[in-house]
Amino acid sequence: MRFFHNNWKWLWIGSTLVAALISPAVFVAFILMPAILAPIGFGMVNAITHRDNKVSNVPWINILVAGEGYHKGHHNGKTVRYHKYDHTGWALEHLITLGIFESNGKQ
Repeated sequence: MRFFHNNWKWLWIGSTLVAALISPAVFVAFILMPAILAPIGFGMVNAITHRDNKVSNVPWINILVAGEGYHKGHHNGKTVRYHKYDHTGWALEHLITLGIFESNGKQ
């Protein structure tokens, strides 16, 4: 996991070049659209879960953002099992168990 964190810029540049070489459609689908939609999604989570200077859990938003609707636990510093609310977390826990990724210690 540290490798990806330390080298994200080069991985993104390499992915961008490969996608552009494959075809303009691949570039748009796998590079351009996520680059546009991800910040909108992050803004949506923060706008919906932060109201009146309070953080709240909004379970229905999990359909769109894979567990981020349980945002209050993030701010309270509580430990949350990765897969408690989303399928991506389930996969991440298994990759940590297999030693492919390292945990950040907040399990």
